[in-house]
Amino acid sequence: MDERAEGVRGPERLRVYHLAQDLATSVDRIAHASARNGSMADQLRRSAESIVLNFAEGAGHYSPGRKIYHYQLARGSAGDTRR
Repeated sequence: MDERAEGVRGPERLRVYHLAQDLATSVDRIAHASARNGSMADQLRRSAESIVLNFAEGAGHYSPGRKIYHYQLARGSAGDTRR
């Protein structure tokens, strides 16, 4: 899956979107299995969900500036603060 995939529209055309969904699923599974620290598990779940949602939001914009903004938010939620 890449941005040039024929006939695929929306965030589903982005490989990173599918990777973010896989991450969110894994985080949810790990957080559920390790219920010792509820607030930390909740924060991890929200961060993983934010990554998915920001990639989806960015993919829906045509303006390069708006795309970049949402992709940067997703990157920040992933904990990557490099520029």
